[in-house]
Amino acid sequence: MNTNNTQPTKIAIITRRFFPHGDASSEVIKNFTEELLKNNFSVRVFSPTDIKEDENTKRINGIDITNVYSPETISFSQLKQKIKAHPFSYLPVLITKTIHFIIQKTIDPYRSLSLNYSLVKSYYQILERININTFDLIIFTMMPHEALWVLGRTDNSVPYIIYQLDSYWNNVVYPFNYKNKRWEFEKKMIGNSIFTMTTPLIFKSIKEKDPTIVKKLISIEFPMIKKPNQKIKDPIKDGKIHLVFLGTLYPKIRPIAPIIHAISEIKNPDLVFDFFGDRQEMIFNSPDFNKVKDYVMLHGMVSSEEASAIRNNADFLINIDNTNIDQVPSKIFEYFSSGKPIINFFFNYNSPSLRYFNLYPLCINIDAYLSPSSVCEIINKFVICSNSKTVPFSLINDSFSECTPEYVASLFIDKLSNS
Repeated sequence: MNTNNTQPTKIAIITRRFFPHGDASSEVIKNFTEELLKNNFSVRVFSPTDIKEDENTKRINGIDITNVYSPETISFSQLKQKIKAHPFSYLPVLITKTIHFIIQKTIDPYRSLSLNYSLVKSYYQILERININTFDLIIFTMMPHEALWVLGRTDNSVPYIIYQLDSYWNNVVYPFNYKNKRWEFEKKMIGNSIFTMTTPLIFKSIKEKDPTIVKKLISIEFPMIKKPNQKIKDPIKDGKIHLVFLGTLYPKIRPIAPIIHAISEIKNPDLVFDFFGDRQEMIFNSPDFNKVKDYVMLHGMVSSEEASAIRNNADFLINIDNTNIDQVPSKIFEYFSSGKPIINFFFNYNSPSLRYFNLYPLCINIDAYLSPSSVCEIINKFVICSNSKTVPFSLINDSFSECTPEYVASLFIDKLSNS
C-alpha cells in the first residue's frame, strides 16, 4: 500500500473502548493514533461505550472519535452499582445483558469461539452506522475478535490490519475442547489481514503453533512510554504515604485475595493503599479484608483524566501481575512513564513482566505468596529507601525505547509502505 501520495491515507480504527472513559488499552490506541496523525494519515476511531455521554465527545488531541452507545457492554460489576443507584433505569439493561450472556454461553459460535455477544451486537451497530468503504484501511485492535467476526458477515472489500492481537487459543482458562476452533478462527483472521501486529509473547506462541503464518506477523511492544502531562492536579496532602493501584481485577487472571493477605500485617500508620478501578468487590470479599480495612481505601472507577492525575500524584504505584504467563499488563508502561517507585506483586517466577520490571531502577518485586510478615518488612524498607524518589524520563525512554509511540508507528508505516 503506497502511503506517499499527496492525499492522506484514510484509516478507521475500530476498538473495544476509547476515551473519554478509556483504559490502558485506550491509551495505547491514542498514542499510536497521534503518531499516525503526525505522519499525514487521516484517522477516525470507532468504539462502543456503555456511557451515553461519551457520544458527545467528537475529538480529543486532534483524533476524530465516534463512540456508539451500547449499554449492554457495561461489566456486570459496574451494572450492579448502577442498579443500586438507578434501579428503574438500569433493570432493562440487566435483562438484555443477561440474555446476551446466556446466548454467548450456550449458542455456537459465540460459545465455542468465546465471542462476547454484547460486543458482537455493538459492532454490528458501528458497521451499520458508518460507510466503511469510504476508508482506505481498517485497523481492528485490542482483542478485536468480535469486530472481525462481524466484518466477515458483511460485504466488505476494504483491507484490514490487526493491531495488538490478543490470542486466546492458548489461554489457560479457555476450555480445552474449543481451543482448536478458536485457533482456526484466529488463523483465518491473521491470514486475511494485510499484516498483524502483536506482542512478542503472542508472536512466539503463534510461531510455535504454525511457523507458516509468521510472515503475516510483526512483533511489537506497547507504545506507552510517553512523558506524563505536567498539567495535573495537586496531590492530596494528608501526611500519609499513598500506595496506589489503578486497574481492573479478575478472579483468575489478576486475583486480589493473595495481595490482601500479603499486606494484612502492615502496621505502619503512615501507609495507605488506594485502589481505583473495576471489580473492587473482590477486595471487599477477600477473607482478610477486615484486617486491612483501616488502611485499604476503595475508590471505584474513575475517568481516564482522573486516573492519569492519580498515577502521577501517587507516592508509590502498585502493580498486580497477571497469572497468565502469556500476557503482560499494558498499564505497567504507564507506570514506568510516571517515574514513580513501583511495588510489583507477581504470582509466577516465570512471569514475563519481571523482565520489564528488572529494567526499571525504582522497583521492588514481591512474591504474592510470601508470608505477610515478610511482605511487611520488604514494603517498609522499600518505602524508607524510595520515598520521594523518581526516575528521570530520559532514562525511562532509553530503557524502553521499543515501547515508544514513535518507534511502534515507524514499524507500522514501514510495513504498510512495503505491503
